[in-house]
Amino acid sequence: ENKKWADKPYIPFIFFFVLITGMEASVLWACVMASVIMAGKAMDRKADLLNSLGIASLILLTANPFMLFDAGFLLSFGATAGLALLYARVHNMIPVKVPKLIRETFAATVAAQAGVLPLLILFFSKLSLVSLIANLFVVPLTGITTVTGMVCVAADSIHPILGVFTGYMLQSLLHIILMITNFCAGIPWAEVGVHHWSLPAIIVYYAVLIPIGVYGLPF
Repeated sequence: ENKKWADKPYIPFIFFFVLITGMEASVLWACVMASVIMAGKAMDRKADLLNSLGIASLILLTANPFMLFDAGFLLSFGATAGLALLYARVHNMIPVKVPKLIRETFAATVAAQAGVLPLLILFFSKLSLVSLIANLFVVPLTGITTVTGMVCVAADSIHPILGVFTGYMLQSLLHIILMITNFCAGIPWAEVGVHHWSLPAIIVYYAVLIPIGVYGLPF
């Protein structure tokens, strides 16, 4: 019984994080979705990413329907939907001989990019050709950086010297991430301009993508 409610005390801290980050739509959406998943676990319900995605989106759009026109909200929704629908499919297509970290990072990047492809073109009129390669290095580092940031805050509360030491570690990781992203962005063919898709084209794209995620490829 205690395990069911183990995550409950973290929910206020999640909303506090939203407040200090400026209540951006994408952050608020992630916060609500995390709270929905935790609430489901507390009620002994199996976490389902698509169901949690739908409930979180319904809550936010009910509170503020104009979020439907917010780029951050739409990109977060599309990326998560892509992960929920396509991650397992893409992951299973990659040979087992490929290292696990590379398989997982590649599958997550492909799934998320597929989920937001029309939106990226709509909002930015550009398409990155190096994101798959860049993410193979950046995604694992961002996880390490996030943990290091938490350790840095905890260490500084214990003693300032520990905070400074871990702060230097965090700074080094951030510099590495920036070096990788700047290098990839500096490649001449790193991105290409793309004309906006028409609404019918976007509808057809998702009409094909969703069944592939649910049922798999027809061959």
